[in-house]
Amino acid sequence: VTTALANQRAQRQSVNLQGGGISQRIQKKLDDYEDNRHFLLANFFKDQYNSAMSNLPITNSQVQIQRIEVWVTNRTSATTETRDVVALMDLGESAPFRNLPIQSLTGNPLPNNGANSLYSFVTSSPNYRNPSGITSVLQGYGLRPVEDFEKTFARKLTPNEYYFNPQIGFISLNQQLQPDEVLGVAFQYSYNGRTYQVGEFTQDVAVDSTSGVQKVLFLKMLKATSARVNLPIWRLMMKNVYSLDLPGLNREDFKLNILYEEPSGGFKRYLPESAPNVEGRPLISILRADRLNNRNDPMPDGLFDYVEGFTILSQQGKIIFPVLEPFGKDLDTLAFAGQPANIKNKYVYYQLYDSIKAIAQTYANYNRYVFQGTAKGSSNSDIYLGAFNIPQGSVSVTAGGQVLREGVDYIVDYNLGSLKIINSAITNAGVPV
Repeated sequence: VTTALANQRAQRQSVNLQGGGISQRIQKKLDDYEDNRHFLLANFFKDQYNSAMSNLPITNSQVQIQRIEVWVTNRTSATTETRDVVALMDLGESAPFRNLPIQSLTGNPLPNNGANSLYSFVTSSPNYRNPSGITSVLQGYGLRPVEDFEKTFARKLTPNEYYFNPQIGFISLNQQLQPDEVLGVAFQYSYNGRTYQVGEFTQDVAVDSTSGVQKVLFLKMLKATSARVNLPIWRLMMKNVYSLDLPGLNREDFKLNILYEEPSGGFKRYLPESAPNVEGRPLISILRADRLNNRNDPMPDGLFDYVEGFTILSQQGKIIFPVLEPFGKDLDTLAFAGQPANIKNKYVYYQLYDSIKAIAQTYANYNRYVFQGTAKGSSNSDIYLGAFNIPQGSVSVTAGGQVLREGVDYIVDYNLGSLKIINSAITNAGVPV
């Protein structure tokens, strides 16, 4: 018996750098959203998201966030802007998940510290500010670590470490959080002329003047040390944000479409089946991602809408859908309203939003949605190659048809998958690389 085994461990890709910018063909499976990086600030913003984003570039929102502080578990050597914090899942929620022992105090859905009894309880005694005793106090109140609260030693992020949208109510971190890191926020916003606050700001809680010990700061928890899909904060992690791995996106060279891969039929702009009221409309239009042309006039042009700060974060190279679950319940509502279950169950990818990403990606029958198009990044000598742990010597670079020399004209980080042009004459010349 003669046996031959073959195993392909790599694929060939090409990236173009022309006129100082990176031009790249995009084809990205839409199961690969960015997890642990983009978060809504409260359930109110989750519930209002689709409505607030439905009429861009005009936002259907009366919220204006005026101040925000973002805290993450301190894994650095930083000693300034650090302190013990307690992040609480139900803080500010008018309909708390743990409705016992926490009681709702208002029928108003707007998030604020007085929306339920949790904040008044944790701040009812100075002893609750003690870092060494707060955990037992909260457990005695009936709250569970990891699920209801997290106590951690945290670092306050600087404003250039994240982006936040003051009207839609979400934050986007520059660095992805590790699975066991905690994220908590405090924010203040106005709504119809009134000001509301969730969590506590640094200046709200001073150092104990007698002992010199910093008191615990209470925050709204957006991420715990363990992902629990049955808890409300799972829905606060946005699963509709994708990275093109191409920072500094350019509107003029941005052409992106959403396609469905029909079994044995290739990529299609249209769903094979849909409700009569959307029949004949492209998938990108059904998902409300194409309402505007490239000048943001209300005229669909067949391409993903480019609205800076809302559907596009150009400097980070991020794409944001105007609906929270574009291939889950929103696809169900927008494309299959009134259709029998046996039809919608062939297309709706509920698992992408109801399970952790690694599990959702195993459902190959539903994993059929892709981005396809082209985009160009900003002028930059650093190029992301789209992969990690690239084999040594597998990268070749040409400029104007001439082969460049590694170590002289460029250097490659094979582990991180990045390339840097070190010969400034090449980028200044504007020749294609």
